[in-house]
Amino acid sequence: MRAHETRIHSRDLGWIHWVSKPCCGGPRREKRHWCFATGTVALRKTKTSRTPSQRREQDRAENLSDSASRGALTGAPASPIRWNMIVPITFPKAPHRVSAQKRNVLSMLLIAISLAAPSVRSADVPNVIIILADDMGIGDMTPTNPDCKIQTPALQRMADEGITFLDAHTSSSVCTPTRYGLLTGRYNWRSRLARGVLGGTSPHLIPAERATLGHLMRGAGYTTQMIGKWHLGWDWAKNGNHVDFTKDVTNGPDINGFDGYYGHCGSLDMPPYVWVDTGKITAQPDRIDGVSRQQDPYGWWRKGPISPDFNIEQVLPHLFDKSMAFIKEQAPASKTGKPFFLYLPLPAPHTPIVPVPPFKGASGINPYADFVMQVDH
Repeated sequence: MRAHETRIHSRDLGWIHWVSKPCCGGPRREKRHWCFATGTVALRKTKTSRTPSQRREQDRAENLSDSASRGALTGAPASPIRWNMIVPITFPKAPHRVSAQKRNVLSMLLIAISLAAPSVRSADVPNVIIILADDMGIGDMTPTNPDCKIQTPALQRMADEGITFLDAHTSSSVCTPTRYGLLTGRYNWRSRLARGVLGGTSPHLIPAERATLGHLMRGAGYTTQMIGKWHLGWDWAKNGNHVDFTKDVTNGPDINGFDGYYGHCGSLDMPPYVWVDTGKITAQPDRIDGVSRQQDPYGWWRKGPISPDFNIEQVLPHLFDKSMAFIKEQAPASKTGKPFFLYLPLPAPHTPIVPVPPFKGASGINPYADFVMQVDH
């Protein structure tokens, strides 16, 4: 499995990262997922064989270490962080394209921005945006495939002005474990999820005491926000097996290091189709709806409850609008020493593939190519 990342530097916003993760590859592209960023990266080799008792003991030790590590980031007394190797990645004045090979199988890619150096002034600390593209192949954009027939000029510009990593590896290529690994830096199958992905009404997967990228950034002084497709579960209020949409959601991204969040729980083809704003449901579902594969092989989505403010075709533009609003809101504070971290996991170009004008038909290839162009824009 190979991975790709690009970044672009903005004088106002700092380093912006693009992470591309296809979750369900087919004959036209490999299965991969991408998880990279900049700052200080901690890496740990995977142990390939353990007895059940060894695994339980290591889980217990890691839970204790995670709490200690999170305490260290917030200034609380803690024992040394346990990583085998710390690799600093610098912020060069003239970013360039690189390619590197790592032979070791890695179970940890933990991302941090190093803010402790006395030579770094608060105003120099970059804002950080991580964009996770969903179900996008390495051959589907020009930075990693010069012969690609899909036009992706924005991604090409990011690659030209930033750094592109062309060789990395992942233990899973689907949605939930990708997000779990990216946010926790932990081997994804060591959660309660042993295979596949969560559903739209699954309970939260990452416990509050598990150290995450959100905790890391918040402990370093960042305002942290998640906008987009969470797909790590949160706890809906339920009456039996039915969700009670009149009550707040609990144990969402706010217990995993994010000051606030706005998004939907599962993939965009998984009900319920409801926006949640830091625990608050924005509108009660008023109907049951869906589109079958027979009706639309590209734009299908499972039947389920949907709110009046949730328009499937407008989800991607809506999330971009929300992200830009957050960036503009945080820009003044970021210039005076309070940087922000935005985690933006997109629901696209995963199904439902629903490009809107002017992208609909723009590629001349198929709706997926149109949707990739919309993501790029």
